[in-house]
Amino acid sequence: MSLKINEHHEFLGHYIKNAALGNFGIAAFQRPFVWEKKDVEDFMISIQKGFPVGTFLLWTPDERSGATPPSKGRIGPVEHGVETKTVILDGQNRLSTLVWAARVDEAPANPRHPYSQQEVAVFLSGETLVIDADEKRIHFVPTADAWGRNRMPLGEALSYGVMTLQSSRTLFQRMAEKGVGDEYMNWMLDEVPHWFQSKRTVVTEIAQATTAEALEAFLVIAKAGQPISKDDYTRAVEWIGSMDEPNTLAL
Repeated sequence: MSLKINEHHEFLGHYIKNAALGNFGIAAFQRPFVWEKKDVEDFMISIQKGFPVGTFLLWTPDERSGATPPSKGRIGPVEHGVETKTVILDGQNRLSTLVWAARVDEAPANPRHPYSQQEVAVFLSGETLVIDADEKRIHFVPTADAWGRNRMPLGEALSYGVMTLQSSRTLFQRMAEKGVGDEYMNWMLDEVPHWFQSKRTVVTEIAQATTAEALEAFLVIAKAGQPISKDDYTRAVEWIGSMDEPNTLAL
């Protein structure tokens, strides 16, 4: 076998759909889901503004070896079968968030692979991610308030615009029954799904690699350098503020 690394661009919607269909797992050595609700809302703002969503690092063993990559068995609320051969080495919090966001049906209460504490706190705490047409953003609200004249669950829009699980006619009818204003429908079903469907991301795929080689790639590719510190962030904010003050930048 010979290790192969392929880097390419792909539409984000493609990976949301494939993950939601159970075509990806999460490498067994990955930490549990750790994001908080604010992290999820900030991620949605980033997608809405068209900012890069980062890269995904995937690993598929050589089919000839018959090897099955060690996986956590689940991504978001979706559990995959033993036939799934591709696992995520880096980007699991982002992709898990998108799979959670795209769901319409209730998540399994007791999956074979238990939810992390943060998954329960973020996605199973009685709140739902909604599209808010008045505020023009995606955020959490109590599930009882997820439908209204100016809002609808994000999962409903993604199930139509990204997952293609329901027709526009069916969803328009459902929105009308729920009291969504006519003036908001096109924005909710055209523009918002487009943020996700048309967004491109960089994907690095590792093929024909042993477990040790995949782990080495993860450590080198995904963990090179140091994460931004609070001091780095503060300096950046101060620098931006100084741009409004002439002759104050050190050359």
